[in-house]
This record gives sequence, C-alpha cells and structure tokens, in this order.
Amino acid sequence: MAETGNRFTQNVRYLKKGDILFEENSDGRELYIIQQGKVGVYKNSPHGRIELATIEKNGVVGEMSLLDDQPRSATVIAGEDSSVVVINKAIFNQTLQQIPSWLSSIIKIVISRLRETNSRIGESMLQHKEHGFVSLLLLLSKVIQSDKNGALTLDYKYLLTESNHVSRLSAKEVNFSLSQLENRKIIRIEEPQGKGKMIVIDDPQVLKLYCEYLELKRDNRNFLEADISQESVALFSNIAYLAQKSGIETENGTTLSKAVLINDLRDEGLEKIEAHEKNLQELDKIGLIETLPDDQDSIILFKKENLIRIKKINEWLPQFKLEM
Repeated sequence: MAETGNRFTQNVRYLKKGDILFEENSDGRELYIIQQGKVGVYKNSPHGRIELATIEKNGVVGEMSLLDDQPRSATVIAGEDSSVVVINKAIFNQTLQQIPSWLSSIIKIVISRLRETNSRIGESMLQHKEHGFVSLLLLLSKVIQSDKNGALTLDYKYLLTESNHVSRLSAKEVNFSLSQLENRKIIRIEEPQGKGKMIVIDDPQVLKLYCEYLELKRDNRNFLEADISQESVALFSNIAYLAQKSGIETENGTTLSKAVLINDLRDEGLEKIEAHEKNLQELDKIGLIETLPDDQDSIILFKKENLIRIKKINEWLPQFKLEM
C-alpha cells in the first residue's frame, strides 16, 4: 500500500499464530500497526512469559523503542494469523520531524512513563502469582494433620494438581515458587524412599507471615512490628517473663500490674524507668499491649502470641527480603 503524502511504500508482514514479532530486550528498529488479527504482549520472567495485554486491529506495538532508543520492553507474539504494517526507523523519524518539537518532547515523556508503568505491571504480576501460590499452600495446610512438632507434610503431586485446578499454575511455575520458599528456608523438600517428593513446612506460622509480607510488599508497606525498637521488644519480653510469676490469665489475655514491672526496673535507675515508659507507650500505640487504669495502679494487658509474632518477624524478615 502507498502513502502518497510521504511517497513511501509500507511493508506488510504476515504472521502465523504463535509467530514472534519481536523479543524483549532486542533492538527496536521498527514499529508495527496491526492490520488484521491480534497479538499478545508478554514480559519474560522466571515463571515463563506473562501476558500483559492483547493488541488488536489498528493497534500499535514497538513504538517505544523508536522514540527512546531503548531495547524492546516486552515480547510480542501473534495470537492468531495476523498481518502488520511495518514502519521502519527512517520513516518514523521523518514523520516525527514534521510535528512541533514541544509535541515530540511530550510524546517522549509519555513513552518514558509508559515504559516504567509496564515494568511495574510485570513485577506486580509476578508478586501476585507468588502470593497466590503461598495462599494456596496455606489453604492446603489447614486440611493436613501436623506431627508432634507442629510440622506439616504435603504430597508434591497433590500440590501440583491443586495448583493447576485452583490457580492455573503450571508445573514450572510451581517448581519455581517452591524453590523460592526452599531458598528462604520456609519449606523443605524431601523424597522419602517409596513415598515420592514431599513438601515439609516446619513452621506454618512462618509461611503465614510470608504470605502477609507479600501482601504488604504489594502495597509498598511493611510489618508494623518491624519498626519497633529493640528496647521495646526487650521490655515486652520482660513483661511476659514477669507475668509468668505475677500475671493473671484472663479471657482477653494476660495481665500484669505495672507496679510489678516498675519495681523490677527500679535497679536500673530513674532515667531507665523514664525511657521504658516511652517504650511502653510505643507498644501501646501499635496495639501490642494495652495499659488499663485501676483503683491504685495501672494494669498491662497483652497477648503472649504477639511477642512470639514480633520475634518471628525480626528473625525471618531478612529471609523474606532475600533477592533470588
């Protein structure tokens, strides 16, 4: 087909379903206008290719690399038999020169932001898949009986089947997610003789915390407990220790007289007591303890599991954050 204004011939490329138009990270010297059919836009990942979008008739792909001279940001594959009009770099630049320079600058800014957005989408989808797999693992763990130490064992083949049925995860994606968890020491993979491959979860609470971590990470947040000072954690541990001897168990948790705590801290001096008062306020502020007024004294109310949670978060957060 001919473009009379610029007097150039547009080449048409024909694709069969599954043909690759261009690969992620390859050099971009052409853009393409979808004439017939449709193409899929994919990001490469350790899970395989993740589909970001489908582009149909009159849509354009490949324009970003022509504008910013960066490698292709994605792979494009024909979703069905298709034809595309090929616009090479020389023709594109010739056309670009015909528009005002300010408009050209705006287009380049938009392309830069679009490239950044596409990158974030790819990362988000990866996190979504990992979170989905961990959530499924937690769900399956609820119907498995634990051993005397609290560890859970899950049959690998059963996990593969359920992952495919529930989350449409391939065996490759499941194996990748398992390797991530194993490298972080959240699970172990064993192959007992005569039983096949088994997934061992030594501490289901750690797996639950990792699932929560992925949710928080997706929203660019972190555990509230991760920001607690070590002094406040040490004070919480002391409160729990004193409560073993002088505390009272109630339906709402364990209570300890504040006077008992102050008396225990008295040897550290007034300055230390004042510092610990701030630590108490920090623990109270984020809801790990509650200070209740009493007739003659204040009562500290807390739940022992909160202290266990803090210690596990402090212990495991570096493992959760490991870059694989």
